[in-house]
Amino acid sequence: MHHRTDERIEAHNILCMLAFYVEWQMREAWRELLDSDSQLDKLRQTRVAELPPPRSAVAKWKVSTGRLEDDSLVYCFRTPIEYLESITVNLCRAKVVVEDSVPFELTSLANDKQQNALDLLKTIRYPTKRKPL
Repeated sequence: MHHRTDERIEAHNILCMLAFYVEWQMREAWRELLDSDSQLDKLRQTRVAELPPPRSAVAKWKVSTGRLEDDSLVYCFRTPIEYLESITVNLCRAKVVVEDSVPFELTSLANDKQQNALDLLKTIRYPTKRKPL
């Protein structure tokens, strides 16, 4: 990026950090779909603070077999995004034009994989405003 003012550089940095935060939240929500450890919270509580948590048996099994517990494939982060990209919103118009005909939007229905990814994204909880000290 070739920003020439401090304000633009700062705005660019803020946007990068925001994008990173959104991706982190999505990875956390999709942890059970991805090849990451779905039992990470439990492992974080039982580990030594200086060491990374060991992988759980479930995570090792997911990586070695490439399958989830329901025998579906393990995804990389990009795969659920590609599934969600195929949901479309189409602007439709009647073939016969009438004076008061209004175009309408028709959204494609999500299949099971898409709906599962959307439902997991709905579990993201945003931080509430903190009370001043």
